[in-house]
Amino acid sequence: MFPKFMVTLVMVLFGLGFLETTHAKEKITWPYLCYYPLYICENNRVVGGAGWDILNLMWKDMPQYDHEAVLLPVKRMLKGMKEGRHYLFYGLYKTPEREKYMYFSLPCRISTPTMVVIRKDELQRFSTGKSASLRELEINMPTS
Repeated sequence: MFPKFMVTLVMVLFGLGFLETTHAKEKITWPYLCYYPLYICENNRVVGGAGWDILNLMWKDMPQYDHEAVLLPVKRMLKGMKEGRHYLFYGLYKTPEREKYMYFSLPCRISTPTMVVIRKDELQRFSTGKSASLRELEINMPTS
């Protein structure tokens, strides 16, 4: 029906296509903390926040990898890194001790806006509207 070389060619191409689609991508593990407003969590699962948005932005530009977000306390992440586990985490301060077992990228800053949070019922102490003056906050803050 078909020449033998055609059948062989189709089988080889099919096999190569199958191998290409089953090839697993390298996985990057991204630890996160339930730390508002960077990572907003519900039931210990991240559901939003500025840090989550930043991760999704980075992942979009790294489609060649599989990305896994893992809830991990900082102490456990640092211990894992000392033991040779590979994590990508942004925002960790560089110290001489950490430089012994971590690699740090060139300095960059991706951060959320700086803000002060006060109780709604105390807003009238600092402002008459929805925002407050930092200078007024400093003047009106009780000292301990």
